[in-house]
Amino acid sequence: MCTVIFIPAKEGLLFASCRDENPARQPAASPLCLEGFSGQMIYPVDKAGGTWAGLHDLGHVIILLNGAFKDHTKKNNYNKSRGLIVTQLMDSEDPVFQWVAIDLDNIEPFTLVMLCNGKLYETRWDGYKKYSEIKNISQPHIWSSATLYNEAAQKMRLRWFEKGKEKISSASELYNFLNAHQQAQNGFVMKRNGLIQTLSISLLQHKAGMAQYIFYDLLNKKQTQISVKLTSKKALCR
Repeated sequence: MCTVIFIPAKEGLLFASCRDENPARQPAASPLCLEGFSGQMIYPVDKAGGTWAGLHDLGHVIILLNGAFKDHTKKNNYNKSRGLIVTQLMDSEDPVFQWVAIDLDNIEPFTLVMLCNGKLYETRWDGYKKYSEIKNISQPHIWSSATLYNEAAQKMRLRWFEKGKEKISSASELYNFLNAHQQAQNGFVMKRNGLIQTLSISLLQHKAGMAQYIFYDLLNKKQTQISVKLTSKKALCR
């Protein structure tokens, strides 16, 4: 939920999501294959019952980043977790349509990267207003959470990405790229004085008619991989 990368790889569209959190926080479950109203979905479940990164057998991918354009002052209470917004949009035949309709009153600011109906969207909620932009799906992109990474850090991370993006054409290469940029404060894999660190890396991809979720639990050194057939609501998870 703090770093998102998109790569239009030869093998298929590829996303990465690095989750930076307090390691003392209740851990999220590994990804599950869940049956929803609109079809089958794969995502890890956090303590509030939501998620930060998921995919759908219809081809949707939705990934959350904390914050919108800049860091914000956190309120004591919000109507619900941002992760529940992700699961609500995920279980929809058209998440972009639902994004326009959804009520975000008293929801903490966030950014969503969404793949829907063959288009790549960047949507933001700054606490007052929704913003939407269609991104070039034929080009690589990177997003860094505004709540954790200031402008200087984001520019540094963008330089790393620009230098290495052309060498990434598979999930394993993307995973290695992220791990090659470990830095305590601002790395793609980071660890700030034990108070916040990269707990997991999620790789989500479309490949050979399948949607695949590869989850690396960095704390427990475990890997989970689940696939579901694309375009079929009755696909079986593997």
